[in-house]
Amino acid sequence: MPAARATITGVADACASMVLPGSLPPVTVSLERSGRVVDRRRMSSGSTYRFSVAPGHYVVDVPPYRPRVVELRAGTLTRIDFPDLCKAAAAWPAADKLLTTLRRQPIVDRWLTIGGRHRSTG
Repeated sequence: MPAARATITGVADACASMVLPGSLPPVTVSLERSGRVVDRRRMSSGSTYRFSVAPGHYVVDVPPYRPRVVELRAGTLTRIDFPDLCKAAAAWPAADKLLTTLRRQPIVDRWLTIGGRHRSTG
């Protein structure tokens, strides 16, 4: 019997304010576990990524956005989108500072098991 898998998917957009109109670069989505890259996809901006992996805690990284920490559970589908927040940063100067700050602080998007109990961090 095959081991249960967890799936993570979402849409990843390039940071449009960092390039000339009509020249969006490809997007790289990396899935990391315990500090190691488990899988990586390079695709067009606005494309959907999808990884099917063993359950556990992972980091999804799409530069220049902040990494997202997630717990993937067996038999589940988790969705994390990376929308173009750079447009907002270009239109609103305070958003640029916020985006820079958030990039330095990974956010836990799911529940973490701490001391045998589930505790929400959000």
